[in-house]
Amino acid sequence: MKIILAVILTAALLFLFSREPEEVHFHAGFQVYKDNQLQDYSGLEYMHLEPCNKEGLEEEPTPEHEQEERAHLHDNIGDVVHVHRGNVVWRDLFKNINVEIDPDTKAYINGREISDFLNHPIKAYDSLIVLEGETELSNKLETAVTKEHIIDAESASENCGS
Repeated sequence: MKIILAVILTAALLFLFSREPEEVHFHAGFQVYKDNQLQDYSGLEYMHLEPCNKEGLEEEPTPEHEQEERAHLHDNIGDVVHVHRGNVVWRDLFKNINVEIDPDTKAYINGREISDFLNHPIKAYDSLIVLEGETELSNKLETAVTKEHIIDAESASENCGS
């Protein structure tokens, strides 16, 4: 009986680990205010640039490539994050665009204050607002990135349809 259970368990594990990873592709919005100034991440230095590969010419992904695929920006749109992997948190985005954020900074997701936001999962159509330094909340929640803006950015994507 133990041998049969071991065989079944081994077969189940092989099946789970041999499957192709589930394709992930969704978007969320974000804004970062530092000392009450909205930061602009639309510059080329923040963008994920990857040439379109022809089918069959893909190279083996490096750990760096896999990290970049987790969360990045495209098309000079600096307030909509593209997510291409599962279990992605906001820290992944800021790491990939080389922006340091104080982990104790006040942040809001969809209008709700969130503690430890850097480790909070990014979800489709979420809207994050980060208030770093001497920044007042005032009307910033009313000017958050909207779902409509995120949808517009999705349809404007020029980077291989990503």
